[in-house]
Amino acid sequence: MSLRPRAGVASLTARLVLTAVALVAVVVVLIGAAATVALRSSLSHRLDADVVASLGRVRHGGGPLGPPGDQDADNGGFDVARATRAGR
Repeated sequence: MSLRPRAGVASLTARLVLTAVALVAVVVVLIGAAATVALRSSLSHRLDADVVASLGRVRHGGGPLGPPGDQDADNGGFDVARATRAGR
């Protein structure tokens, strides 16, 4: 009986490395797929909500149509001078 490995069989180290690389690749693909599905779902729900809100404004004659504001309390545009003084 010979202690040398057969011609077609890789060493144990090589098989372990290949298995570890394959497992990491599978995990990366699964995480990527899960993140893609979650982000797509989130963005789809957000878009649906924005469209419904826009339709509601149009139907009820509320507010001018245009780009959204900066969502702060003063409902004005972004003031560069004030932001610079505030340290933003």
